Amino acid sequence: MLGAPVVNLGKSNPGLHLCAFYPGQEELEKVGGTFVRAGLAAGDRVLYLSAARDPASVCDALETRGVDSDRAVQTGRLVIQRIDEVYGSAGSIDLDDLAWAYRDAGRRARSDGFPGLRVAAEMGDFPRLVGSIDLLLAWERFATQLQAEEGITSVCQYDLADLSAEEVSLLDHEHAGHSPVHAALPMASFMLTREPFGLSIAGEVDVSNRTVFARALTACAQGNSSFSIDVEQLEFADVGFLEVIFGLARKLPADGMIRIPNATNRLKRLIAVAGFEDPRVVVET
Repeated sequence: MLGAPVVNLGKSNPGLHLCAFYPGQEELEKVGGTFVRAGLAAGDRVLYLSAARDPASVCDALETRGVDSDRAVQTGRLVIQRIDEVYGSAGSIDLDDLAWAYRDAGRRARSDGFPGLRVAAEMGDFPRLVGSIDLLLAWERFATQLQAEEGITSVCQYDLADLSAEEVSLLDHEHAGHSPVHAALPMASFMLTREPFGLSIAGEVDVSNRTVFARALTACAQGNSSFSIDVEQLEFADVGFLEVIFGLARKLPADGMIRIPNATNRLKRLIAVAGFEDPRVVVET
């Protein structure tokens, strides 16, 4: 019986180091699809590292799990690579180089306007290439600290056929929890857009996902005093949704602007009734 809990990906804080132990390809794809879907919905960039499959095959598998992977790849929200492109396929692994690569990927995601990075890694031959179970555990222990510092959430996907029961238990202990096989669809998804630069929202925003929305919106404002919030596909929003927007607007410079295109009359009435007003927020139908 493994001790680490199953984590709610929609409500967990950034920086979690998770694991998944799969008995076959179907379970691997289920965990990967659930993890990727949750990361994209939160507005994060997701890096998927495949052990054996080529990126096109991973993309196709994610599509069957409800991920619009082609569009996500085209917009830079999803990056799919072979894991041996990251750490190499022969010889000993330089864990310092690997740590640098993780930090760099996380910081590039934030500089590109994403709130953070999520990494799904099929571990494949990684345990063998590291050299020993002790070195592997040391890396996982270090990765927990690194990811907490950088706000990177990851899932290490291990094939049960490659591990003994003792190794599974030891690896389980080095992770904060298990990434779920299944998860309910998120109430809302937040997508970074480039033209115009900003955030596109689909679904419902309330107290349950307000923190996720605030995180994605704050990332847009980093280094950008003007951006948009496209609400064409917004189905419901409460007053807290407006508090996040107008609270952020008050922190912008005088020449900053938050445009809200495609606003419905219902949203405009909510703004008026709640008494929100700021010259830096422009609501458009």
